[in-house]
Amino acid sequence: NDGMVAGFQHGAVNFHGARYHTYDVSLPLCQYQYKRLSKTFCIAKIDYDGNNPKLVAVDDDGEGWACTQFERTGTAHAFVCWVDYMCRTDEGRYLHENGDLFDVISTSSSSHNQAVRKLDEAIAITESIVNDGTKFCCFASFGSDPDGIEDHSFAFKMK
Repeated sequence: NDGMVAGFQHGAVNFHGARYHTYDVSLPLCQYQYKRLSKTFCIAKIDYDGNNPKLVAVDDDGEGWACTQFERTGTAHAFVCWVDYMCRTDEGRYLHENGDLFDVISTSSSSHNQAVRKLDEAIAITESIVNDGTKFCCFASFGSDPDGIEDHSFAFKMK
């Protein structure tokens, strides 16, 4: 393929498009037809208590991976991230494990863009994968992107 599409040179677009699995794209997902294939899950938490906020990756399995189960069949092309802000308040609707009341402000709503990371290769999620409890896992690291493009990196696996 020489990168020509309908008489236009698309070499630069093809170069970046082939690398979407190495960086995030900010998209308003309400404009796209997509379906969620797994349960939502937390990959990192930022602790704002004290003078030095700390970003900590979630570790569900003792090896640094945060995991969730698939809920429906389909083809997984990307991983979608958003931020849920837990805001301490005197009249919060939720009770934190430490006893504080809080409310949640989320960027998962249609009025926000979400960070989308394309998977290196699409994954067919079959009925047997859903039924046998196969998990989708993310290993998030921060401040250590090997490509130097982002301040974070993700690795994915199924187990």
